[in-house]
Amino acid sequence: MEQDKGSEIPKPTEIERLPEALGFVETPELSQLRNEVVRAMTADDEKQTELLARYELLGHAVVDRYSDRESYAKAQIGLIIQIGLIRRAGGTDYHKDLEDASDYAWNARLDLAALLDETTEDK
Repeated sequence: MEQDKGSEIPKPTEIERLPEALGFVETPELSQLRNEVVRAMTADDEKQTELLARYELLGHAVVDRYSDRESYAKAQIGLIIQIGLIRRAGGTDYHKDLEDASDYAWNARLDLAALLDETTEDK
């Protein structure tokens, strides 16, 4: 039986959809840099820290495009989660990033559970 070509591509999990659903949308440059960071992490390359710092810096430029407080906060949470996903893909611990995202949401007076529900509805 022939396998459907579309089924070979894994579907993103809910957590992988969160950054974009929260407003953090990677630019092509960030997407390429994400791949470089993951490769450096999996190879235990000493450049991984520098590359991740660059990703974070460029990511903040994306977040800074939002002018209203709530959209900015949501995009910032998305960036924090995306950095955690990069660490996870690179084989390093990412739980601190998820805790940081939760803390950021709490400090911004946003209900993270409600945000998660909003972003995963109808998916």
